[in-house]
Formats: sequence, structure tokens, C-alpha cells
Amino acid sequence: MRNNLNPLVRQRGAVILLLALLLPLFIGVSAYAIDVAYFFLVRHQLQNDADAAALAGARHLYDGMTSTPSWTVAEQKAMSAVTFNRAAGAPLQDATVRSGYWNLSEVHPALRTTTAPPAAYEAPAVEVSVSRATGVNGGPVRTIFLNYFGISNQTVQVSAVAGVASPGATRIFPFAVANALFQTYWNASSLPVGPRIDPKTGKPYVFQLTGASGGWVDLSATSNSAGLVNDWLLATEPVLTRVGQEVWPQPGAKASNYKDMSACSAAAKNPANRACEYVYMPILADVQAKTAVPVLAFACMHVLDAAQGQQYILAEMSTQCPVMPGQGLSAFYYGAKSSPALFK
Repeated sequence: MRNNLNPLVRQRGAVILLLALLLPLFIGVSAYAIDVAYFFLVRHQLQNDADAAALAGARHLYDGMTSTPSWTVAEQKAMSAVTFNRAAGAPLQDATVRSGYWNLSEVHPALRTTTAPPAAYEAPAVEVSVSRATGVNGGPVRTIFLNYFGISNQTVQVSAVAGVASPGATRIFPFAVANALFQTYWNASSLPVGPRIDPKTGKPYVFQLTGASGGWVDLSATSNSAGLVNDWLLATEPVLTRVGQEVWPQPGAKASNYKDMSACSAAAKNPANRACEYVYMPILADVQAKTAVPVLAFACMHVLDAAQGQQYILAEMSTQCPVMPGQGLSAFYYGAKSSPALFK
């Protein structure tokens, strides 16, 4: 029998049949896209929570009273911060919090225990791991549409690491310390890392910065300024100096600078005037060079006094300098601390 159906009608029928066959696939792909987007949203929420908790812990690694990181306090603060947050509508109660040393030079570092002294590239840090999994923080994230395809939930897990390292750039005092002297009085192999202790006093060694051991520097020009200390004290917009940046040693001692230094050091009778008692100083390979010299790192110095007549600064190494705003991080730790930052 001859088929008199219009070819167009036959094509329409074929399209309808094809759509009917592909409809489950379209629904499945749409469901997958919606649920995956939701998983990414929850993961983003968890990551923000982990970042905030790690930073909260890192802020308490140093209490300003001791040079030893406050590991227990930092972990407690991080755990407490976790409970302030939610993810996928569920409050967070569970997290894994650890503290230790983080290697800033490795591509894929892991948190190391605190039983051994930190290496040159390691900084104290807090790691926070948060997840939505079975029995944890309300369980796995439930799917919206994939449940109809046999996938009822999905585990989501994230982690963050934050810590305190030496700043890559910060505001420094216009007096440089020779690297050779610094290595003599800084104990990088102690636990914790810190000033070398004088066995006679039980305190950090006290020394004079003068001549080849330390000298005035200009942070921005090659002119011989006689008011370096006052310029630093009166600066309304402090200039940040970065590791590797060149500074200019100033030939010849400036007696007025030593007088100004004494007036704002620990020797000042009025504590309110001790603006230069704890300062960051640049470390240079040669403090007497006649040309520009790159900054190797920053050192935290406790300035006890300065002598105008003999032209020297009396100081000791320290880890008690206040945390200063800075930019970036340095892999080397010399007692100078940056604001808490995310390492991972």
C-alpha cells in the first residue's frame, strides 16, 4: 500500500520521538549543573569560614609578651571562630585545628610540628580544616535534583593556613645593622628562634652599633641628611621599604641623630616619648658602603640608649616589636613580624 503521508509530517514525528528520547538526558544535565553550582557555593562558604578561622588563630600566635608562639591559644581562638559561621544553612561546630611551622619556599608544603626549631624559610602558622561530611557539621550536603538519579548527598571539605612571617615590605628605622653582627647575636637554631642569650645575665646580649656594625641610612635619596630621626618621627605618611630595595649608607656620623635617638629610646624618662624603643632596622651586607646597598631583611631591635659624644647606639636583639602594616612576606625570620596573612 502506498504511503501518502507528507514528508514534513514524517520529519515532525521523528523530531518529537527524538526529543522524547533525549528529555531524560536534558533533565539529568540540568540537574547536574544546578547541584554542582550549589556544591561550589557551599565550598566557597566553607572556604571563607576556614580562612577567617585560620586568620583569627594567627592573630593570637604572638601575645606581645613572649617570643614563643602561643600555640594553644591560637588553636583555641581558631576553633572558636569556626563556630561563628554557617555553611549551607547549617551552623558549624566541628573542625580540625592544628598549629606548627609552614615552609614559605615550598610549592606544596605541609604543616610541620613544633618539636624542632623552624628553618630559615618556615613561619608559625595555624591550619583549619572544615567539612560537611557524615556526622560532621550537619552531614554531607544534600543534593537538589541528583537525588532522583541516586545521588543523595556530597561531602565537601576545605582547609586554610594562616600565619605570621617577616614582612616583605614595612616601615623601617633609618639605621642599618651589619649582617655579620646580626648573625652573631641572633640564634636561628634555638627553640623558639630569638636573640642569643648572655649566660652571665640570662638576657639578650647588649651591644653597641657603631662603625662597621651599624650606621645611618637614607631610605630614599643619596643626600646626607642630619635630621633622619626627626624625619622618621614626624612622617605623616610612612614609606614602606621592601626586601631587596636599595638604601644609601650615610658617610660620617651625625651627632644630632644620636641625641634625637636617645630622646626617643628606652632611656627616655617619659614612657610616652619612647617612640624608637622598639624599631625595625634594615640588615645590610655593608653598612659603610659608598653606594646603594640592597636590604637583606628587617630586624627587630630594642634600642636602650644612644651616645651623642661617642656616637653609638646601645641595643639588643628582640622579638617584641609591634606588628606593623606591611606588604608581602619574607621567607626569612629576623624577629620582625607582619600582620597575619593567609599562606594557603
